[in-house]
Formats: sequence, structure tokens, C-alpha cells
Amino acid sequence: MFVVKTKPVDTYGEILESAIKWLEYLGETGVADLPLPPTGEVRTLRRLRERIALCRRCSLGGERSNPVAGAGGPNARLVFVCGTPAAGEEGALLERLIRAMGLEWSDAYITSIVRCRPHDGRSVGPEEVRRCLGYLEEEIDVISPVVVVALGDEAAEALLGRRAGVTLRGRFHPYRSTLLLATHDPVALLKKPALKRETWEDMKRVMELLSGETGG
Repeated sequence: MFVVKTKPVDTYGEILESAIKWLEYLGETGVADLPLPPTGEVRTLRRLRERIALCRRCSLGGERSNPVAGAGGPNARLVFVCGTPAAGEEGALLERLIRAMGLEWSDAYITSIVRCRPHDGRSVGPEEVRRCLGYLEEEIDVISPVVVVALGDEAAEALLGRRAGVTLRGRFHPYRSTLLLATHDPVALLKKPALKRETWEDMKRVMELLSGETGG
């Protein structure tokens, strides 16, 4: 059994030898992985989630049950942005889409323009979007993705600052320090499955962009 030295070590060689023996001992006792300290991105996103949890910037803060923070890899290459938080079938559809694109969960991040779903199912107002948009911009700056995908006109309009419409769909637009592509939102895909073909064509453009970034 490995015994930790109690006397001070004097050289880097002794420090290294002690560390190696400690790791060998952990391996013998069945420890396969050591927890790593969180990266700067992870710490920043955690602090952001804490601020969102306490947020009362707009009326939605008073009527929500739980705010919804983004989820996914802190260094994701692809960020999906919904109008309101995706839940239930909408979230499951996005997860299937990520897998169909051949991506791991760590390659993608799912977030939204606002962090609270209106309890009565109404559309969010422009003032609610304005007060919440800073959280999303901060998320995107921290993650620094290769591309942002705006899901639906509501998300595209909020991010690009103009009426979305069909003319924005399927094309890349400059956004902050990255690129943005607008496509259909999950709600529309569930209501009109025929739109899935157009959405998949859009995702193929995203896949080509990501492949070029990695030299694939």
C-alpha cells in the first residue's frame, strides 16, 4: 500500500515521484478519473445561471416557476437559439437533430432569447426580449461558437434586429464575432413535418461549415 510522505520534499524529482506513486495507488484502489477544476468558461456560465435564477428584469420573472438556462458544451462549436426555452417534444427534437448531424452533446449548446416561458402560452413582448437579450449575448461571447442557429423568426429577429421572414432563412449572416443561420423553429417542425426537409438542408450548410473549421 502507498504511504504518503510526511516529511517535506526538497526537489522536483521527489515531487514527481510522490505524485506518480499517488496516482498508481489511486489506480490500484479503482479510481479511474480525477475530477478537474472547472474551466473559466464553465465558471462564467455557472455565474450567469445564478444571475438568471434571481432575475426580475421583466414581468416574466414574477410569473415563472423556474427560469431556464442554456445547456450543452461550454466550448460548443454550434449554438441553437430558440425564442422561448425548448421543452418536451421541442427539446427532444433538437436532441435528435444534434445526433443526426453527427455531433456530440459537447459540440452543441441550446439556449433561448428569453429564459422564462409565459405561463399562459402567449408570445413574449419586445420589452421582455430587450431586457433578457443581454444574457444570451453574454452566453454566446463566452462559448465563442463557430456558428449560431436561430430557430424561428422570433429568434432571428431578436438577434439580427430586423423582421426575419423567409428571406433570412438558409443563409449565413454576420453576428457579433461569429456567423448566424436562421431556420425553422421546433414548434413549426412539429406542426408541419414537411418543413423538416428545408431545415435539414440548412443543417447541411452548418455541417459543411463545421467540417471546414476542423479540416474534415
